[in-house]
Amino acid sequence: MKNLSTTRPHGYLHRTLVLGACLVAAQWGQARDVNLWLPGRYKQYMPQLENAVAKVGAEESCQKVVRGELMESQSKVEQPVFRIICRDDNLKTYATLMDGLSLEVLHSSGETHIEQKKRHLPHYARVCLKDLKAKAERLRKPRFPEGAGLKPTLFTGQRVEFEVDFSSQSLSGNDLEYRGYCAFEDMANYETEIRPRPKTTNTEPESAP
Repeated sequence: MKNLSTTRPHGYLHRTLVLGACLVAAQWGQARDVNLWLPGRYKQYMPQLENAVAKVGAEESCQKVVRGELMESQSKVEQPVFRIICRDDNLKTYATLMDGLSLEVLHSSGETHIEQKKRHLPHYARVCLKDLKAKAERLRKPRFPEGAGLKPTLFTGQRVEFEVDFSSQSLSGNDLEYRGYCAFEDMANYETEIRPRPKTTNTEPESAP
């Protein structure tokens, strides 16, 4: 059996360890000064966690990332959720949840923007109708649709819109047709308005003589 001291240059082991440490540090990039933690069965997601730290750390509100970790209560081995903890200008910490695969920012419930808005659709619809009815009080005998909830005419992660057709009566008793519009960015930022309903145009071809 050969003696390792005679087959390796002096200091080989030391240089190997230093080189390995340098490579690890280079791979961490912006995450190298951050306390990172993943359970053993999630270790394969360390590169994604480092990327998540770099992404959140680049945000203007985050002055320093202090920790990046797995959100165990919301994670599965095939679908990890990361929690990135930042410190802001006032030295206060806050957490950002991120999908461990797409690095999409999640809400505190672990939902994406679209998932959260979808869950809140009935509430958006109720607020829309309530606001439109309040604005229609100046009209004479306004009549709004009853029954099934409103369906959005636009639904994205950034915006939800509704259109509501209703009618009222003129002083002579004739029907007046209106359309209400509601646009939500979230529950704190929305606008509603009422306009005369656009006239429909008959586009059906005339029958042959």
